Amino acid sequence: MIDEHDNPTELLAKIHDSLESGGLDPDDRLPFLTLILAIPITETTKADPGLAKPRIYETVLDLIATMAAQKATILSFNDLLLADTSSWAFSKRAGIKRNSRSALSGTTWRPSGKPN
Repeated sequence: MIDEHDNPTELLAKIHDSLESGGLDPDDRLPFLTLILAIPITETTKADPGLAKPRIYETVLDLIATMAAQKATILSFNDLLLADTSSWAFSKRAGIKRNSRSALSGTTWRPSGKPN
């Protein structure tokens, strides 16, 4: 389990193990996750995050599908009124990625358009 006090080395090791136990290739996937975690490890992290976004989303969605295959999983997307186009696409795909019968997603939306 990832802890807020994990140093970058511990965090990378835990993510590597999670990817591997989920049947995902850590050498292929980990560099893209380091982009969103701001942990520089390879040349991939020097790439434009916008160009890497599809691979980041694919990796996160595959991790969600892996978790959901192992046990019931609940995803919560809060404040979608603040979401951009790619966030909307991600939240939509998260609920239908592969065979996600044990993944439930929920969203919140504030009619006022302003966070409380």
